[in-house]
Amino acid sequence: MAELLKPSPEDISGIIEKFENLKTQSYNLEKTPLDFPKGEEIESLIIKRLANAASRQSETLSADQLFAPSEILRKLPSLSVATLETLTELLNKKISRLKTQDKIQELQKVQYFAKLELEKKVKEAKAKRWAHDISPLIAEIDLDLTPWRPYLLSICAALGQFDANLLYVGPFIEHAEFSRCLDPIIHDLKRIKRIREKELEADLATTKQVETKQNATPTKHWKIIAWFKGLSKELYGLTIERITKAYLDKYG
Repeated sequence: MAELLKPSPEDISGIIEKFENLKTQSYNLEKTPLDFPKGEEIESLIIKRLANAASRQSETLSADQLFAPSEILRKLPSLSVATLETLTELLNKKISRLKTQDKIQELQKVQYFAKLELEKKVKEAKAKRWAHDISPLIAEIDLDLTPWRPYLLSICAALGQFDANLLYVGPFIEHAEFSRCLDPIIHDLKRIKRIREKELEADLATTKQVETKQNATPTKHWKIIAWFKGLSKELYGLTIERITKAYLDKYG
């Protein structure tokens, strides 16, 4: 089985920094109001009709005195968020004043679809903002993780929650929930960084021991050779001395 590619402590530091930046950017984005396009002139006319109707003294107001519900239903998709919010607020006040049940149901229908349209536009704005400010950060981190992902996933279970899917589901994640996803990842990456530092320190110590042993071997080798040379000279000298002495003893 091939050994998993491991990041250096410097690689991990870079990834941690990007995760922390992602968390900060997400927090700041959550605090920033959504930016919606301004409404058209026709919208202000609709609001004026509602406002004029609100000033009537009659306690019983019919739906057609307020506006034509079917007409407003057709216009809902083109209304701005500001107009939809105002429309919903006015309907809340008006419905409570109506006494005719069929008119109440008509306005409640408008109110319901206005709320859905408002939620849709808010989601679209969140998705657009996320795609512009956060998705590039996630994509960059995802790319940085690619070489080391098998190793990191093997010892960082929390990292399994972070993938490219966040590019799409992110706009609908509350910041608190998103932080709960990032915090354990950052914590584990810091732990992995310490592990890698200790591993590299151990590898460096082992390398130094091997180098020291290799450097010491030639010295020991030459010491042994020198010892044998000295011994040879000593034996040679003794041998010559004994031969000479024996010769002189025999032939005087």
